[in-house]
Amino acid sequence: MKIDTHTHSKWSFDGEEPVERMVRSAAVAGISVLAVTDHAEIDCFAEHDLKNSIAGAQAEIAACQKDAPVSLLRGIEIGQPLQDIEKAELLLSAHSYDMVIGSIHTVTGYEDFYFLDYENMDDDALASLLYKYYDELLSLAQWNRFDTLAHPIYPYRYFDITKRSAVCAPERFDAAMEQVCRTLIRNEKALELNTATFARGGQELSLYKRYLSMYHDCGGTLITIGSDAHRAADVGRYFDEAKTLLKEIGFSSAAYFKNRQPVVAAL
Repeated sequence: MKIDTHTHSKWSFDGEEPVERMVRSAAVAGISVLAVTDHAEIDCFAEHDLKNSIAGAQAEIAACQKDAPVSLLRGIEIGQPLQDIEKAELLLSAHSYDMVIGSIHTVTGYEDFYFLDYENMDDDALASLLYKYYDELLSLAQWNRFDTLAHPIYPYRYFDITKRSAVCAPERFDAAMEQVCRTLIRNEKALELNTATFARGGQELSLYKRYLSMYHDCGGTLITIGSDAHRAADVGRYFDEAKTLLKEIGFSSAAYFKNRQPVVAAL
């Protein structure tokens, strides 16, 4: 069974296409279960008009569900919820979701990792930033109001890990990430394999594999696979590579959430 649990439609600030087109593309790609999980960046609640954009997304998903050629799930990606818990809870209570993704794109006091100027950031400053990221990732895991934790290697997308090897030695942050993994497992939450990482490969993919293996070795079994597609053409991308990687680590199944409860399917 091919499952894509992380996609974005036009209702995300950086999305492009209507839900119906995402669904059609999923069917062509052989996807059986598709979750549309539009962005809810809590630190941009007013800027992104989240109350209305998430309502619009949920209405469009509901309109598409009846005739969808795939099992279409109502999702949301909550970014930085602990930066304003009241607003995060407002969005969570406003709609009935099948699955909620938790993520960190921005640590408190900084812009999104995408926008930061790493060329002019020295090693000490970058190390400090990464420690803050893992601290907030652990706080998110402890918050426990989501179903799967997205792309734990997110900061590493935007700078050259090889060039910053003095800062990015994996062992430096292993203890912090292990705490995150054990918290997820204790709370029966999933860890996501975000397949966009296969497009970049290299050290970033190696680090992701390290964290997936850590989750597995700590006793974790719930893995979701998400393309993070922002275009219909990217729905379901790199599924075969994801399946192979997960089997190499020792996983035998992937999960999605229906009415906030895990459903497990063989890889």
